[in-house]
Amino acid sequence: MEAFARIADYNTLCRFAILGFIFALNGCVYATIPIIFYRPQFYCAKLGAFDSNNQQIYEPCDEADACSSNVMYRISTDYPQINSISMEFNLYCGRKFIETAILTMMAAGQIFSFVVGTAIYIHPKKQYNYFIYGNLITGIFLCLSYFVTNPFLLIPILFVWNTYYGLYMSIIFAHLNFFFNGVLSKFGPSIYNTAWPVFMLLYCLFTYYFGFWRQSLVIFAGIPYLILTGLLIYFKPTNLRPISRQNQNAVSDSFLSNPLGNSNQLGQQQQQKYQPPVLKQQLSEQDASKQNKASEPPKSNFAANTPTSSTQIQNPSTSTQKIPSSQNINVNNNSSILKKVIKKNALNQRLLDTDKHELTIKAPAAASIQQKKLDESLKIMDESTASPSSSTKRPKANTTAWEDFKNQLKSIHENEKYFKNVVIFILCWLGTNIAYFGCLLVMGDLGGDIYTNVAFSTVFEFLGNFCATFLIIKFPERQILRVSFFIVGVSYISCLFFDPLNQEVGNGYTLSIILSLIPIIIAKGTHEMLWTVLQTYLNIILPPEFHQFSFACSNLVSVIVMDLLPLYKYLMEMLRFNQFFGYGLYCIFTYYIIQFFEDLYKEDGKPIYSDYVHVEDGKEDIEMQLYKDLSLATELIKTI
Repeated sequence: MEAFARIADYNTLCRFAILGFIFALNGCVYATIPIIFYRPQFYCAKLGAFDSNNQQIYEPCDEADACSSNVMYRISTDYPQINSISMEFNLYCGRKFIETAILTMMAAGQIFSFVVGTAIYIHPKKQYNYFIYGNLITGIFLCLSYFVTNPFLLIPILFVWNTYYGLYMSIIFAHLNFFFNGVLSKFGPSIYNTAWPVFMLLYCLFTYYFGFWRQSLVIFAGIPYLILTGLLIYFKPTNLRPISRQNQNAVSDSFLSNPLGNSNQLGQQQQQKYQPPVLKQQLSEQDASKQNKASEPPKSNFAANTPTSSTQIQNPSTSTQKIPSSQNINVNNNSSILKKVIKKNALNQRLLDTDKHELTIKAPAAASIQQKKLDESLKIMDESTASPSSSTKRPKANTTAWEDFKNQLKSIHENEKYFKNVVIFILCWLGTNIAYFGCLLVMGDLGGDIYTNVAFSTVFEFLGNFCATFLIIKFPERQILRVSFFIVGVSYISCLFFDPLNQEVGNGYTLSIILSLIPIIIAKGTHEMLWTVLQTYLNIILPPEFHQFSFACSNLVSVIVMDLLPLYKYLMEMLRFNQFFGYGLYCIFTYYIIQFFEDLYKEDGKPIYSDYVHVEDGKEDIEMQLYKDLSLATELIKTI
């Protein structure tokens, strides 16, 4: 428990777990499709054939033959516990279009939500409310499916479910980066993606005994959504604010406040003034004389930045009155950064105060009063000098959706590094989904036991995400991505020499099937970890305010392309060419373009997400960061 206490408090861990349960529960959007739309086996009457009891003899046939002309048919199922929507409402032959309409609207719900997630920036402070309302509405709609007597009424129910799924997937990882510390933020995708297949296995076990489609939608999905809604409300913080990261430097802060700002120059200024030994000496002197200085007025610790160590910071409320109008632009660019530095500095001081070692910094009451005045002055200064036409600031809660969308596009387009990373991320995310959907297509054609197929696929998902967690600890994300895409690409291309769907029955048939499935199995076990690694790597290549746009846009492109993959599969079958060859070529292409990612590093060479404090050197990390924050604050005050 002490280890968890270092990561976050109890309420924060509970919120993290609840959001993880919702993430895993959303996996039922896909897991339920083979069950609630299960289609039985058709048997057509064999003309003129009767048994000894003068009963009509039936033989297996497909649905098209059963629905043609006046052929008599009957249906049978190998799973008597399953009662699907298609079976209850007799969605066969002429009524099959109703099932097609339901499935189409499910896909339309996801597309709609991803369009909304791409076009509308959801402010971090509003994301938690979206989770609450989305859970509540989805749970109510799914519970209402218990009373459905007309299949057309399922269209709005499943549309709402898929819409909430897409919206949740668009903002959940951005929410993790905004409101959870570095440990939970970094390993959150690994934990959530591992919980996803666990819930899918539980669903398979549930439907093995309770296969009625109403039970799937109400008991396994609808009621849990309502329960999780109550837990979200119970653990909702009274003042939800983006977390102040302990080791996040001013370069990443400048990305958050001004993505197109001159962050490289600020990083160079900080690096020149970064002298931890000087601060250590100051801290030792202050600790030795803290009893004598308790009643003295606060003095600045900026020995490395000012002519003398006893120089005090002037009251900014006085200095801001003397700012010439010609410097308003400079103030506007730096005030928001300075406020963030001061807030982080206060957090670091509290952490140092509670440390059990001898590293403590205690400011007298006068310093807190001075800091309060400084915050008030900066707030007034920021409001008076803010430019309403600035498009490089983070979208605020009171801006319109169209303004947010334009700000996002402009900030990404005008920054070459951001634009390149977003485009490559979309292409990589598409490659992951193509690899995943390609396996689903061939698994569907192979037939077999439905529970075995789903369980087989889910086990590989679990192992892939489990392995991704350890790989992220040991290796750089970019290296993991390149190796994984290369393995998937080579495995799919090797399917050109084995076709599992065109093996002739005879001697060695079973061995041929096994050999032909080996490349698919290798690819299946490899590409499952790509989602987790990509979600984690996004913390390095883009600031958090662009994560929602990247996820939503990537999923939007992927859904559209995956809807076209069945047509691609059909064309390749007409040309008698293996469909996996195209999947493999795209994965090799993705392997090639990954090298063009540009990581956003701190000034000391660490990626942005490496902002959590290690137990061994946490005290020293806080000490170093405090010195850099104070140095930057001094430099900005001088500039002002």
